[in-house]
Order: sequence, then C-alpha cells, then structure tokens
Amino acid sequence: MSEKINRRGAIKTIIGTIAGLIVGGVAGYYLRAPSVERITETVERTRTVTTTKTVTAPTTQVVTTPTVVTTTQVVTTKGPRRIAFLNAETDKHSILALKRAVEAYVSEVEPQLSIELSSIGWTDVWARLTMDIPAGRAPEIATFPWNGPAYTLAYRGFMEPVEDIIEGMNRIYGSSWDDWGNSLIKLEGHIYVVPFDTNGRTYLYRKDIFEEAGVSVPETWDELIEIAPQLEADTDGDGKIDRWAFAWPAGRTTASTTENIICLLWQCGSKVVDDDLNVVLDSPEYIDASVQALEYHKRLVDISPPGMENADWPQVITLFRTGQVASAPYGGGRIIKQVWETDPEMEKNIRIAPRFPVVDPKNPIIYLPIDSWGVLSASPLPEDGKAFLEWLATTDWYITFLHSVPVHFTPPNRKIVESKKFWEVVDTDPPEFEPLVELLNRHRDDVKAVLDTIFIGRDFVVEPGNTKPNPFTGDILGSLILPDMVQNYVLGRMSAKEAVKNAAEQLRKLISRLKSS
Repeated sequence: MSEKINRRGAIKTIIGTIAGLIVGGVAGYYLRAPSVERITETVERTRTVTTTKTVTAPTTQVVTTPTVVTTTQVVTTKGPRRIAFLNAETDKHSILALKRAVEAYVSEVEPQLSIELSSIGWTDVWARLTMDIPAGRAPEIATFPWNGPAYTLAYRGFMEPVEDIIEGMNRIYGSSWDDWGNSLIKLEGHIYVVPFDTNGRTYLYRKDIFEEAGVSVPETWDELIEIAPQLEADTDGDGKIDRWAFAWPAGRTTASTTENIICLLWQCGSKVVDDDLNVVLDSPEYIDASVQALEYHKRLVDISPPGMENADWPQVITLFRTGQVASAPYGGGRIIKQVWETDPEMEKNIRIAPRFPVVDPKNPIIYLPIDSWGVLSASPLPEDGKAFLEWLATTDWYITFLHSVPVHFTPPNRKIVESKKFWEVVDTDPPEFEPLVELLNRHRDDVKAVLDTIFIGRDFVVEPGNTKPNPFTGDILGSLILPDMVQNYVLGRMSAKEAVKNAAEQLRKLISRLKSS
C-alpha cells in the first residue's frame, strides 16, 4: 500500500556534538528490545518524497534527499509490543501523573502494550529528535515545548495529524475551536499537537514588596524601568543591592532569551520573516523597530541582578524564589508551585499581573509558546502512540496531569478551565495531589491571567501580519541566531544595528540552505 510514513532510509546524517543527550532514561530508551512472540505481518510500502527537507539543531544537520523508495517493512499489528514516550515535563508530580497514567492504560486498556517513559530537559527535545529520527529511534509520543519544532517536523512529514483528538476533547468539555484562542495552528488543514498548557508571557510579582514600595504593577516596560529603583533594596545593610526589580535573562538559549526577544520584536512592530520566508528583520520597514527591541532588552537586563547574560528560566526561578528580585517574567506560573514548596509564606504574596508589560498599550501582543504532545509518524508504532495519546487527552488523566503543576498547567482552552473537574480532585489524582488542587484554587485570578494569554498572544509559527505557517521555525529557534543577536548587543560586541544586521544575514543563509537542501 502507498502511504506517507517516515523517511529513515532516505536520510543521510551529519552528527556533531550535542550537549544534553546524556540524560536519565536514555539507556533504556535506546535499548528498546523487540518483544518476544511478536505476531507480525510483512507489508510492502511505497514511500514517496516529493520535496527536499532539512532538520537542524545547533550542532546537527540532517539532510533528506528527494527519493522514491519501495521497501519491505515488518510491522507489528498485534501481540506484545512497545512504544516510547519522550517526556520533557520533569517536575516530580508530572512524572508521577504520567507513570500512573501509563500503568492504567496498560492494565485497563491495552495489556499487550508496554510504554517506556523517559524524561529529559525540554531545551534538549529538539536536539534529541533530530538525532533520533534519522537513526530510526524516534519515540511514538514526544513533548513539544513550542509549536515551532512540531510544525517543522510536520512539514517534513514526520508527524501524525491529531485534529480528531482535539475534536474529542471539544465534545467532552463542550468547547469550540474558538475556545482554544490562538493556541491551535493548522498546516495544510491539519493540527499536529495536543496542547496541555499555555506558556504565554506572564509577569509575576511580589505583592508585599510592591505594596511596601507604594508602586503599582507596571503595564509597560517604561513604567517598570521607572519604578525599578523603588523595588531595589539593601536587605542586609552592607551598602550593596541584594534585591533587584526584575530578572530578565540574556543567556544563549533556545528558551528564555529567544522567546523574550521575539516578544519584544513584535511589541516594537518588527518580525523575523514574512509570508514568503524573506528575512525582514533588518529591512527598511523593520530595522528601527528591531533596534528598539534590542535596546529594550538591554535596559531590562540593566535592572536585573548581575550575571543575566548566562541566565535561563531555571536561574530566573531561583532568583525569584530566593527573594533576590521583586518581579520576574515567565511563561505561565510554574514559579508559584516552586515557591510554595520551599517558602509557603512567600507563596501567599505571589501574583500574576493581568497583563504582561508591553512597549505600547496600543500593541499588546505577546509571545505564545504552547506546551503539547505530538505523535511522530517517523516512529515504529505511531498508531499505538496516537491511541494512547487520545486516551490520555480524553480521560481524567489529562486533568490529573494538569493538577501536577497548578497554575502553570493551565490548559489553553476556556471551557476546560471553566469545567468543574479542573478545580476539584478527580478520581485519578494520587493522594498527594490534594494540596496541589488547593494551591490551584488559591490562585484563581492568576489562572485567569495565564488563560488570557491565548487570546492576545501569537506563536512564532505565524508571526504578526503573516498568514502562512513558517515551516522553518524549529530550525530558526534551534540555530541560536536570535539569542546570539541579543548577546552581541548586551555584551557590547556590536551596536544594536550591527547585531540586527548580522543576525539577519545569518538567518538568510540558514533559510537559503534549508530551501535548497
């Protein structure tokens, strides 16, 4: 039969050194032994590749050559079999929820199936998949911390459509497509991820410190910069500042710095590419706005503690949790749980502002990455992977997973948030989740602020003013060109304009290579 499946036989791989691959669970993941007594059938499949594709990571390039391949492949249709779930949510309660869900599915629904759950840091997902797909080790299910990488893989034919799962969720919760806000993106009529939370930009602050300083929550970056001196403090009396106003990271990372500079570019009226994949970052129309975005980035670093040029989200969380900053940016509300676990008294004073600060209130746009699960067609048993994901997303185990990190795991769907189950302990919740649900209920207003991000934010896949999904978003994010642009200016290597032009030229080379390879 002819069908669209993975292209492992047509892939040539050039592998460099990738940090972060030596992680917990990798050994078991790579040693996925075939189950005994497999009942199989031999199927001849014709795999046709009509377009050229490239998958890249910071130090990895994988090239797919246009080809038509007819191959005989052994496919397990029934009997004992095994699939892999690459999880990037490493909170202990999130792992517990997924482990219990896997156990329930195997014991109650599909006893012939075993599911290997391996967990890695979410900044390592893209590098891991770009290694696994050409090596023939792609997991059936993976966590995607942004839509970009998932849709880059979907464009190359490596992902399974999942809009039928979304439709099932809509039926269960009485929701419509509009209730998902801007969190769902279609590529050629298909949706390729099942979202479980929104990482839209949020502004967390210490209510007690703001009240003591007599300042209001800022609505713009200029307002935050203006009140910064009032939020600073010498807490130990040694004549040096120990508490800063903000924690704005500028590390070389695909996460915080990349996300935040994209947000500032949009707020200033710029963008990276147009609908025809032309790099417009330094075009006459956008160069001034791009420079302004970099200047704002540096001004925000300047009101943050020293060392932000090496910081990512974990450092931001630590600074906020230890009282070294009065406010912090984030994508969601994970900080609330982490503070609650170490300092319950501080947790009572943490709030999420109704809106993330902007450059101009007339342009309140923010960056909206969505955490989601996807099924890789490049895996050995995608049908089994999709069946498990559908079950996970349409049973109370989805709610249990959301309860594992209260506030942060706010689903990007208005009706799910409004559902009774979301706010109550469900039968699938482990006993230790009861205080987590109580924590969730203490922060109802903060949940609303997180939910609202899906209606004002955008994903990098479709930038402001564009209408077509960018198939190279995963490559652009993985290239680290955008955080390098930030560092070139913040660290004084280049002027803001030079940094923008340098980044734009690198992006043109990257996209040209992607188009021609």
